[in-house]
Formats: sequence, C-alpha cells, structure tokens
Amino acid sequence: MGRSRVIALLIACAALAVMASWLHQWAVATPSQVRSAGYTATYVASTQWRHGEGNLMYDRRAQTDAERRLGVSPGQLGNRFVNPPVAAVAAAPFSLLPLGDAYRAWSFVQLLLLLAAIAIAVRTSPWPAGQPVVVRLAAGAFALAGAGGAVLVLEGQWDGVSALGLAAAYASWRRGRPGSAGALLTATALLAKPHLVLGLAGWLVGRRDRRTFAGAGAGLLLISAGTLAAGPALAAAFLGAPGLSSSVTPVRMLLGFTGLFGSWLGDSPVTYGLAAGVGAIAFGACILLGAAARRSAAALEASLGGAVVLSLLISPHLLVQDLAVLGVPFIWAMARSSEGDGARAWPGLRSLALLGGWVALDLAARTDLGNYMPAPPGRLVPWVLLAGGLAACSACGVARIRRLDRVSRAQRPGLGTVTTGVPH
Repeated sequence: MGRSRVIALLIACAALAVMASWLHQWAVATPSQVRSAGYTATYVASTQWRHGEGNLMYDRRAQTDAERRLGVSPGQLGNRFVNPPVAAVAAAPFSLLPLGDAYRAWSFVQLLLLLAAIAIAVRTSPWPAGQPVVVRLAAGAFALAGAGGAVLVLEGQWDGVSALGLAAAYASWRRGRPGSAGALLTATALLAKPHLVLGLAGWLVGRRDRRTFAGAGAGLLLISAGTLAAGPALAAAFLGAPGLSSSVTPVRMLLGFTGLFGSWLGDSPVTYGLAAGVGAIAFGACILLGAAARRSAAALEASLGGAVVLSLLISPHLLVQDLAVLGVPFIWAMARSSEGDGARAWPGLRSLALLGGWVALDLAARTDLGNYMPAPPGRLVPWVLLAGGLAACSACGVARIRRLDRVSRAQRPGLGTVTTGVPH
C-alpha cells in the first residue's frame, strides 16, 4: 500500500472517530438538551402554521409562550424562528411528531443532506487522473467531520439544505448547465438561510451569465409562489420583522465581520458600521471573483469557493453550524490542490496547506464556542475565513488561471465528458 493510501486511511479513520463522538452526543441528548436546541424554534413555527397561526411565528411573545408550554428552561426561552416562512411549511410534517422524535428525525435528515452534498462534490470535482479513490473518500470524510457538521446535527439546524444546494449548483456549472445552477442555488438559499449568500449574489453579478440569472429568477419565483400559497399573512409577518436575526444572538457570539468587531467593541453602532464597511469591500471582491470565473473556466473552483467564504464573513448572522457549507468548497479545492501538486504523492504541499487550513478553522470554531473575551484578536473564525478568502483571490491571479486553463483543456482519462466552459 502506497504512502498516499496510508495517509488517506489515517485521515479517514480520524474523521470517522470525530464523527462518532458527536453522533453519540446527538443520540443520547437529554430532553432538556433537545428543548434548548435550535430546532425547537422551527418546531414551534411549524406547529403554529399547522394550527392556522402562521402570522404569529415571528411574534416574540407567542414563540416564548409556545416554548414555555414545551418545558423549555427559562434560560433558553426566546430561541426564535428567523428563517423565511416557507421553511416552517417545509418542516411542518416533522412537527406532527413529539418534539424529541421530531428533533432526531430532522437532524438525521440534515445529516443525510450534508452527506449527499459532500458526495456530489467528491464525484464532480476535478481530481487528477489516477488519484486513488481512498484519497477522495478521505477528503469527503474530513469535510463531513468538522465542527460545522457537528453543531448542525446537535442543534437541528438548516445548513444541510444550503450545502446540498451549493453542491448541486456547482455540479451543474461543471456540466455546463448554468440555468439549473442558478435555480438550485437561489431556491435552496431562499428556503433556508438567504443571509449566507450575499457574497454569492455579487459573484453572480461579476460572472454575468444570462442563463444563470434566468435560473436564479426561476428559483426566486418558486420560493415566492410557495410563500404566497402558504398564506399571505406569513409573508406580511416576515417582512414586518426587519433585522430579526441580528436581535436573536448576542453579537459577541457571531462569527462573521459583525462578530469580529463586536468581540472588540461590543454591541454598538461602530461595530455595525465597521462590519458594513468591510463587508462592502468583501462584496466587491466577490464581484471580481465572479469576473475571474467569466474569463476562465479553470477559475471556477477558486472563485466560487472564495465567494462562499466571503459570503459567510459578510453574513450578519453567522454561527458555527453555518460553517458546514464550507465542506463542499473544501472538496473541490482539495481536487484542484491535488492537481496543482502534480506528480508528488498525496498530500503535496498545496494539499497539506489546505488540510492545515481546515484543521485551523475547526479548532478556531471549537474555541469560539466559548471565546467571548471583549478584546483583540476576539473571535478567531473570522481571521481563518479571511485568510481563506485572500488565498482564493490570490489563486484567481492571471498567471494561475492561464496555467489551469491548459490543464483543463487537456484530456483527463476517467473523468468522462465534463463541460466547464464559460460562454463569453
């Protein structure tokens, strides 16, 4: 067995051991832990909609009263529903079960969605010819076992939907179907967590693909129609609750630019002003990354991955579970890194750097779960994300793109016919 396969097996085993630890925590969660999980807010909102009280799902007093009836402890009351109204409708079938059973069923479905997203990314990423299958599987396991996936399952959050939409959109772009990509990305984002894709909207603007815009419009119409069909009162209630997500979680617990500056300056206008200013710069960088993808098909992975990272930084409400979506770009970045390492045995220098970055993000996320000290460096996750965004921007340099173009035009046995061209 070669060096690459041995290292890949060790990585896969370590990842599976980490996954087993948090899956065990999920399986033995006590009723008190279940009631305090993030899923409780979705359960309450779905129940309200089923009972004809959808217009109250964003009402803080109504949510708190419903949680109190479920036995949520006083310290956890106010875990409010902040997703778009159509999300409560989509999750309504789970609310027919008792809370404990609904929580476990919902978390399991989100885990399956995240697993499907990782599998799609592993299958469609541009791995070099001859790359052992065990290397690809190890990369997938490593991506799945991160802190984002753990908190996603333990809290019963929505990020499995976001990850699957991103992976499916990437696969569509790889196969030359930009319309489908735009529809999938937009529909899944608007269903669950639209605040996570602000930078991706800039990337689409920079890419300037009419078919992608048409697909995004179709996804928007689909979610809008679903919201109106569920009841105009839901849409009115959602639109009448501006800034809802930013008022749910203390700013010192957030992980984007808002959380970074909030960990220095507290919940103040200066914090939000700095976050908005730096976020605007990051949004501009996403537009430039989209333009890089328009100029070169070989820049798809670096530009789209960078836009995903910067989108998370821009998000006004970023928590650890939202990092689960980064497992998808981690996979395609690993494929590109392996390609860039050439004939070296895996992992080469680029792949090692990427693995180290993923470990750094995981450690930073776990540290930030209890890192609320109001002083620099403050939250650690934003610094790691910023480094990843800068690396993606650097990888989209002109010389790098030209070299990758030559590789992409070469025939790679075993990949089949994959279209990555970008219309000009």
